[in-house]
Amino acid sequence: MENPYQTNTSDFWKNYLKGRPEVPSNFWQRIWNYHKLHGNANFARIHDLGSGPGVHATMLAEHFTEVTLTDPSPSNIEIAKTYLTRCGDAAKFSYCVGRGEDMDDQGTEAFDMVIACNSLHWMDPEKCLPAIASTLKPGGTFVAALFGFPDVIEERAQNVVQEWFCHGIRLILKNGAPPLFEYSILSQDSGYDCVEMRTDLWRTVQRVKLNCQKEYKGFGSGIREARPDIRYAISGSEEVLKEDDPKWYFKTDLQGLQDIIASFPLPNDTEYEAKMWKELGEIYQDKPVEGLYCRECEASKKVEILEREGDQVPVIAFLVIANWWGGSGWKPYITKLQIQIGNKPTRPGIEDGMLLTFRISQPRDATKNMLFKDFNFRYTELDHNLGSDENFQVAKEWIEACSSEHDGHLCPKIIDHPLPKRLIDVGPLDNTQHPKLVITPKGQKGRYLALSHCWGVSVKGERLVTNVKDIKTRKNGIPLASMPANFQDACIITRKLRFKYLWIDSLCIIQNSRTDWEIQSSQMGQIYTNASFTIAAAAAKDSDGGLLETQYEQLDFKKFEPSTWFTQDRYDTNRYALPGPSLEHQEELKVYRIPLLESQDRPTVSITPWLPFSDLEENWFRCVVVGPLAHRGWTLQERTLSYRTLYFGQRQIYWQCPSSRKAADGENVPLAATTSAWNQSSDHSEWPDLLGLKNKEFRSNSELDLAVHDVWRHILRIYASRRLTKSSDKLPALAGMAEHIHSLTGDEYVAGVWRRDILASLLWTRMPIWAKGITIENFQIPKPRWEKPKEDFSGPSWSWSSAEVDALSFWGASNLNRMWRAYDARATDINIDLAGNNPFGSVKKGTLFLNGLTYDRWDGRVEGWNPLIPGLYGLWDVLSDHTCIHSSRYEKDRVVLWDYPARHGVRIVPKFLRIFLQILVSILAIMFWHGPDIRTRLRKIHDWICPYCVQCLCIHILSEADAEPKRNNATGEHFYEILLFALILEPVKGQEKTYRRIGLSRKEVPVSEGVWLKFRESATNHKEEPQLPNYFSEWTRRTVKII
Repeated sequence: MENPYQTNTSDFWKNYLKGRPEVPSNFWQRIWNYHKLHGNANFARIHDLGSGPGVHATMLAEHFTEVTLTDPSPSNIEIAKTYLTRCGDAAKFSYCVGRGEDMDDQGTEAFDMVIACNSLHWMDPEKCLPAIASTLKPGGTFVAALFGFPDVIEERAQNVVQEWFCHGIRLILKNGAPPLFEYSILSQDSGYDCVEMRTDLWRTVQRVKLNCQKEYKGFGSGIREARPDIRYAISGSEEVLKEDDPKWYFKTDLQGLQDIIASFPLPNDTEYEAKMWKELGEIYQDKPVEGLYCRECEASKKVEILEREGDQVPVIAFLVIANWWGGSGWKPYITKLQIQIGNKPTRPGIEDGMLLTFRISQPRDATKNMLFKDFNFRYTELDHNLGSDENFQVAKEWIEACSSEHDGHLCPKIIDHPLPKRLIDVGPLDNTQHPKLVITPKGQKGRYLALSHCWGVSVKGERLVTNVKDIKTRKNGIPLASMPANFQDACIITRKLRFKYLWIDSLCIIQNSRTDWEIQSSQMGQIYTNASFTIAAAAAKDSDGGLLETQYEQLDFKKFEPSTWFTQDRYDTNRYALPGPSLEHQEELKVYRIPLLESQDRPTVSITPWLPFSDLEENWFRCVVVGPLAHRGWTLQERTLSYRTLYFGQRQIYWQCPSSRKAADGENVPLAATTSAWNQSSDHSEWPDLLGLKNKEFRSNSELDLAVHDVWRHILRIYASRRLTKSSDKLPALAGMAEHIHSLTGDEYVAGVWRRDILASLLWTRMPIWAKGITIENFQIPKPRWEKPKEDFSGPSWSWSSAEVDALSFWGASNLNRMWRAYDARATDINIDLAGNNPFGSVKKGTLFLNGLTYDRWDGRVEGWNPLIPGLYGLWDVLSDHTCIHSSRYEKDRVVLWDYPARHGVRIVPKFLRIFLQILVSILAIMFWHGPDIRTRLRKIHDWICPYCVQCLCIHILSEADAEPKRNNATGEHFYEILLFALILEPVKGQEKTYRRIGLSRKEVPVSEGVWLKFRESATNHKEEPQLPNYFSEWTRRTVKII
């Protein structure tokens, strides 16, 4: 079958567009938002792959600086040129005739985005997807979109139209179709199921189906049975989003429906089509034809039509009951009430009706009412006054259960501990005495609470802290009215829970005394660990936010349409993304009460619309995981080193301890690490079970080290995304956790990493480890710390602490697949100059002496390098990219990650003279040099004169085998890659044989599948490893000094 898109007339496209929707703006906006959140957020160059005659080109040009159109048909490109030239800014567009499989001809890292609309199913995904990936810049986005065959809303007519569509597919298969067509048509529905979710190519993958939940009914009849060898749609997690946009909806007459159907290039069958149109004419007669391209809002449209025509819509109500773990075992619990509009059952993939879901909650005192004895409800009604007696009673029950009922090895009992040097005596419950600062005698034991909060910027006056001059005043008393809301509420909570003392960092540490701050901040880890529990102001963005005063408003049901009851996440429902701007006031739907039984007392339960992960309802995730406290650097150790934490959100209170997590309404909160089957939390930010390490049994010290180092790297990944007011606090804010790990292992702590884990710790990067490609110049750190005018004591260049990054990953962190250890680098000495007396605090500088295999490399970049800039600068940069033998175009390493942009540059006139001199001397050498090895001589000439090159040094750190096999596309054989990681070092001016780290590089050595499997099977017996690569014999071993 000929590809119908490779036509030589524009008439085909005029007809084709009759059957396609006018794509609504929010469809494109979803793509732009995804690129901003998950990609590099650059909108410079986009590649429209399979562009046809440039159907979407003008719209793409509104968002991107340059648009490249590619199509296999030369006539389509000619049509596009003619059309876009008339449209105006023709300079924005470039054109290419070619297939997706040959996309790598466009060059590596050429585009910020590649988009394929209604075209990918004509390509070979095995070949085109890697080609597409190679053309994307670091953080680039690939979009595959398919606007599916439209549905008509009238059910009988839809059955007729759908059967015609499937009949056409059967004819194609019968008459012989290209294999790729056979591959694609069985992907069932709109949305590219045939695009494999390949994690080796893409960092994040999101599959979005715009309400395409119904299979074509005719697909099972004579299609798959006829061709069972055809590969089916690839399974994978997918996200079904719903939206209400009238542009997906069409209304026409029978002739208009004929135009739509005729636009799909299926074989003609005159007899079958005559029968079909006769049936459709009998169904519609003179009535309009209504339909949806992506079946958007199908349920609401269907109800609207049925009501208008006077039909009755059945309503079915049923309870959802699920098994949950209760105090005495598994029990069935009533969770939700579901109301279905329509008489057809709703099941995955098919929604013929509208389904509304409500949460059912029992009263807090239901257990005291005998009428509830036969019912188990999962959820409990909330009192949104967080300072109410009811909420304090809930908190007391949680505290008592943890201290008396939980496993003492996981949750130590609440007992007296050594008190911190200073505490706040909160005073009696009747407020007859003001809170005051007290100095505790050395060695005194007792019980106290600790506050975890965001300082923020006070909007009500000067921030309340303790300075040297304030100590006497603070000891005399601190009136509650003078305190910010966080401190007031924390004192009230401490009083109501029958505790006397409260520790608040800003009041119990002398803020303008460097000595006291250093001593007390070094003890913060122990302070939070010894606290009976920690009070967390989880919803307060600053000290004035408060813990007890709710901002929820009771709103009427009428304000909300059913579509707003479901997930409307601003960031494509990415669970790990931080939330965007929140509502001015948190809002909750008005509660409606219904009787539980037909009895005299008529006890009631409440129902509220079910709002999973909605912006309208706070839950554990939005409060604890991505709330204000989760953004601050200091609060990480306050959370990981607290055995118990009582969180005060805006909607309710939450509890966390090593044995349980709870929400006041009975919400199904994520598992704690110690209570899950794999000792791993289901909450990504809670994975580092720091306190639990001491309860685990390890067979050897090396096994303990592996576990501890793994936990520490996870801590650093989380910590890097958090904010600090002072960059000099980067290491002190980790000191408590570092001290805890040191107490377990005795390992030496050096500038944020551990001596026995130094090799893997050197391979830190801002770029995640999924990075693929030839060379990646992702300059996330604008300027090195050592080039800034003011020293900030953050760390040496070889430590992650020296870099201002908001994300952190480590290469070579797995010990399972380490290879050729005898050739790894060795740290012969590490010298750390501390900024104070705390061995876990800030450092002034650090020197690492590293012995390993080294080889020369050149930094072929230049400051301001950009071959796209018009004019002389851009001209010479283009020339350099092709003539400089060390440019990224000729990079031999598989991946290169530079920490910083190039800081060396040459002005345009010297640049021109040096390039001219280089060419001239090279020509003379070729003409007059008749000795051996002319290539070496030309390379020396280039390295001597080239205005772009700076000589650097690489030192090999370690080798690690990639656990996932690769496939050779030419032979079909599988192989494994052994990755060789190295630091890129630049020489320090004025200091001989001294270097600083400026990046990472990675080489890859292929190993056959047979050799690799043989090694894996024999590794435990210390048999031979795969043959050494030639690199190790070519490199020079030396000891380098890195600062």
